[in-house]
Amino acid sequence: MNQARLFLKGMVARYAIILLMILSVIVSIPAFLQTQDDPCKHRLPQAFKTIKQISSEAPWVFEESSRGWQAMNELNNSRGEFKVGPISIRLDDGSRGTVSAEQAPCKRGQTCSPFDCGCFEVDSYWIHVRGTEGKKVADLHFWAAYDYFRVVPVDLVDGPGDELLIFTINGRGSPRGDDVMQVWKLGGKSVPLADLIPVSGKFSYCVPWRDRVYVSNSVKPHKLILKRDVAADPCCVYKAGYDPELWPAKIKWEKIFSFSPKTSKYKE
Repeated sequence: MNQARLFLKGMVARYAIILLMILSVIVSIPAFLQTQDDPCKHRLPQAFKTIKQISSEAPWVFEESSRGWQAMNELNNSRGEFKVGPISIRLDDGSRGTVSAEQAPCKRGQTCSPFDCGCFEVDSYWIHVRGTEGKKVADLHFWAAYDYFRVVPVDLVDGPGDELLIFTINGRGSPRGDDVMQVWKLGGKSVPLADLIPVSGKFSYCVPWRDRVYVSNSVKPHKLILKRDVAADPCCVYKAGYDPELWPAKIKWEKIFSFSPKTSKYKE
């Protein structure tokens, strides 16, 4: 009798274990299916980069040389300093000078950039270009929202001297504005060579893009080639309700800006 009871208890225990295993499998099926559809598990198309890879801290302008594309020297004020530089710059007389930038007000009677960026007085900056023995070659005013800017000397048009590419945030606001590029020819009266060119933005709230700028070594005036990097968080992209596999065909990955002698400006 005792053996029968023990056998019966053993059978009940076995059936209970089997039943628990079946229940656990049934319960885990929805979680498994959800994992299969988890947007974070999907891979983005090969053309996309990570958010970190398109950080604005990475080099922005590249010049073609015999060694390939080289990142260019720049004034980088990503830390919000009041004075940056100097760095070397080529002048139109063939000599070498310096370019620096510092925070300073725009005073009455001075030639200043239009105050249309929504900036504050603290965002007022001057670029100073000096030749041999510190002689002034050019002073150029610009607005740098949040004290952020990058200035890159690069030879673009006539003469051996460098022009300036200036990168700033397009005004203050929430969320943070996009980056824009200015192109200037230096001189006693500096001249803009392009309208504001957007170099960063968002296709959606989770798909940011950023353009790298390449300066060709073709016959002057040199072309500006903008190559687009697009980043995305797969968790965000799939939750946004569209298929990123379709995105690469929709994105304009490269833009070429050429200098027009008629307008004296760079145009796409």
